[in-house]
Formats: sequence, structure tokens, C-alpha cells
Amino acid sequence: MRLNWMILILLSLAGCDPGELDYKGEVPPRKWAVYAYVEAGSPVRVEARRSGTYAEDAEILDTLARPWGEVYVNGEFAGNLAYKEWNVYEAPARPQVGDRVAVRVGGQGCGEAVGETVVCPPPPEMEADTSFEDGCLSVGIHVRDDGRQRNYY
Repeated sequence: MRLNWMILILLSLAGCDPGELDYKGEVPPRKWAVYAYVEAGSPVRVEARRSGTYAEDAEILDTLARPWGEVYVNGEFAGNLAYKEWNVYEAPARPQVGDRVAVRVGGQGCGEAVGETVVCPPPPEMEADTSFEDGCLSVGIHVRDDGRQRNYY
């Protein structure tokens, strides 16, 4: 019985060759992957990385690829993105609730990525109560809301 298991394990391992890849098609063109963090009263923070393939050293490429970027608030130029730390950039703009914020990022032959959002109000104050009885965890969430709007949490 033990011999059968050993043979089965060896056959399954022999079938997996991590050095061979099946994909033989063209590599798609590089694009920017952009994540923006927009919060009322805070500077606009953007994380920007270039797309690539599994065979490339992403850390080296990200270090070499410094994009340019612009931030617009309500259609008006609000500042350029400045490098802060590993793939994170920041603009001096501090949008307020209801402002429309657009971010443009480009460079290094990757074309341009554009995104836009409206700054939301901060979430309401919440509290959570937990209790553990008879092997069951109960969580109660209390949301302080004035009730004048129809909100979904």
C-alpha cells in the first residue's frame, strides 16, 4: 500500500515541469495600473505600476519606470504627482466632499491612464459589540445615522 502511494506521488510530481510554459502568443503592450486614494481634506495619493510579464523583475522595472501624473479637481489643474515612496505618488490637492477628482498618469511608453471619482463624505460613526457564547460568536454593529437619507452599509 505504501509503495502505491509513493508511486502515485512520484508520478504526479514528474508531470509538473515549472520550467516549461504553454503560452506562445504575443505579450500584450504595457499599461499603467493606477490606484488612487482620495479622501476629503487629505492629499491625493496614487499608486502607479507598469504591467509586465511573469519573467520580468518587477522591482527593477518599477524603480526605472517613473511616471508623470496630474490631478484635476472640478476640471481645474490642482497639481502634479510627486514621488513619495515605492510606487506611491502624492499631489498637493486637498479635495473636499462633493469635488470631482481626475487623475492622469503616463510615461515610459505605456500610454496614459485616466480615472475620475467624486469625493464621498466620511462614513458614519460605527461601534461593534462582540460576545462568544456556546461556541458561537455574535457581532452587533451599531451605526449612528440621522435617518434622513437612504444609505446602504
